[in-house]
Amino acid sequence: MASKFWPGPLTLVLPKRPNVPHNVTAGLPSVAVRVPSHPVAHALLAAAGVPIAAPSANRSTEVSPTSAGHVAKSLGDSVDLILDGGSTSVGIESTVLDLTARVPTLLRPGTISLPQLEAVAGEVHLAQQLSGAAARPSPGMLDKHYAPRATVVLVDAAAVIDAIERARDGGRKVGAIAMHATPSADASVTLPPDALGYASGLYDALHSLDDAGCDVIVVEKVPSEPSWMGVADRLRRAATP
Repeated sequence: MASKFWPGPLTLVLPKRPNVPHNVTAGLPSVAVRVPSHPVAHALLAAAGVPIAAPSANRSTEVSPTSAGHVAKSLGDSVDLILDGGSTSVGIESTVLDLTARVPTLLRPGTISLPQLEAVAGEVHLAQQLSGAAARPSPGMLDKHYAPRATVVLVDAAAVIDAIERARDGGRKVGAIAMHATPSADASVTLPPDALGYASGLYDALHSLDDAGCDVIVVEKVPSEPSWMGVADRLRRAATP
């Protein structure tokens, strides 16, 4: 898996060695490892000379950042330094594959799709949905995650305009994310109809509609094809009450 997809947006969950601190694994016997492809990340790792424990640069359950500006908005003065490597290219978080058992388990879908993983690993199980406060084996497995301040509503393409009108009850400001223009919304973002292009722009769209003061964001449901699994996962968690 590493030789096929690293460096790149694949995280592998592996049995941890004794020298890996418990506070970077939530006390679990495994550790999630990734080799990024961005040249600034490579320079940082080379300068550090050691592996870096890197949680997401945003507050828990909130929309992930895809630019330095998003990080500054979320974390503000609580961090000493923001290393600006430009906007992210992939957009959503990495695919996470658990290799601690005989059959790998997909813990978090991403832009590396399930068929791509199966082409290398053979059989791959899908993770069961967890609930409660138990430690997760991977980031991004909380029921509600990647969520803007606005309420996210997922609807079929044919129902977008009706959903916008219903969401306006009580004078609420309504935003929309779709793969076609939605002039009836107070603010809208049109994203590409391909999975990789959509994933690249999704979080920036959620940030921009939040910044526009939207109370509700109506989102057109994405296709159910395997290549869209990562995007569909992020939208489902963002729309969880």
